[in-house]
Amino acid sequence: MNQTKAWCAGLVLFALASRAQPILVYPQGVYSQGQAFAGASLSNLRVRNESTYSTEMILTVDFSYDGLHGSSARIVPVITDKKTAHVSRWFGANPVLVGTGRGTISFPVKFFNDEPGAPSELTTDHVKILMLTEGANTLISQGIFARSLKWGGTPAAASVAAPLANAASAEAGQAEEKARQEAAAKTEAGARLKALADERARQEAAAKRLAEEQSAAEAAAKARTEAEASRLAEEKAKAEADAKALEAARQKAEVEEHARKEAAARQLAFEKERAAFTLAPGAKSKIVTVDLLNRNFDRTEMVVSVQYQYNRADRLSKMGVDVTSGDEPGVSTLFSSALFDLAGGTRGIALFPIKLDAPAAQRLKRPMLLTDKVWIYLTDGNGAKSYIHEAAMGLLWRISPEIADSTTAAAPASASPQK
Repeated sequence: MNQTKAWCAGLVLFALASRAQPILVYPQGVYSQGQAFAGASLSNLRVRNESTYSTEMILTVDFSYDGLHGSSARIVPVITDKKTAHVSRWFGANPVLVGTGRGTISFPVKFFNDEPGAPSELTTDHVKILMLTEGANTLISQGIFARSLKWGGTPAAASVAAPLANAASAEAGQAEEKARQEAAAKTEAGARLKALADERARQEAAAKRLAEEQSAAEAAAKARTEAEASRLAEEKAKAEADAKALEAARQKAEVEEHARKEAAARQLAFEKERAAFTLAPGAKSKIVTVDLLNRNFDRTEMVVSVQYQYNRADRLSKMGVDVTSGDEPGVSTLFSSALFDLAGGTRGIALFPIKLDAPAAQRLKRPMLLTDKVWIYLTDGNGAKSYIHEAAMGLLWRISPEIADSTTAAAPASASPQK
């Protein structure tokens, strides 16, 4: 089982950057851990841009490829940990295409600690580098490196209290001296200001009495004019308020009717989806495990691994997957994934690269989409589906391209072959 999981994790990384078709993982025992074809090898793993707290690191490794399996090969990294199962589902990396010869390549590897169920920080103990054929359906070589890496977390802030305290003490002394000087000047001028203020107050009192008499006469005339204007304004305001109330009631009725129709349509869509996604009674084939292995940086394509036990009595020779959401009906039509041919055997592991049609998903008017179930079905390839397994799995998909991760453009994978 450990060897089979190692194959799944390696093949899935390439599937994210190539065409979306399922990849058959060889049964247990075909290759042993660390085995490589002659003339192909991976060695000398280094970690660049490593820090105590990081969600992205750059892995560098030396390679040699003799071209016996094609003019080029794909190389992908897989992050694993002996103490924690399935950690590869929280990491992503783009594959690197290399030609015949020797050289050095680098991979930006990202820790998606914002995924549902992912820890905020994690320490892993192994890095596995896989060399695949260009079609990503055959393992050429692999290297397993014991390397402890710490992912995620937040650094502590540096202290700045001492410099601020010294500056505050100096400012307090200057302010005290300035206050003493201002108090002395204020006392000296106080007597002069009081005499001037008394005289001014007597003059202002006389002027105030004259102004009050004049204001009283003007106020009486103004009150009569304002009273008439107020009456006319009240009548106009009442008429406008009545018209607005009628319009608001009409608009509210339209909104409520629209909401009622949308709710009814949404409920009908959920009922139709529940009727369509029902496990077939009497199915003989079994699904052992369903797991997410990896996703590309922009979260528009993910790969699901399915370990199956196929019973030929079901008479359906192909397998496929659908994804659904409990929050939004009908989203299964926004995803595509090729069928897997079961003619090769009754037991094994199939990989399904699932791709989101982001332009079509714009109708949902949201930047992200959360699906919560993966459905496994059998089919004869003519459209009829017989669902045999329902797996609860939260997957977060990106719809809006304008908020794609900046790290995808900032640190592309690169290869530098040397013949």
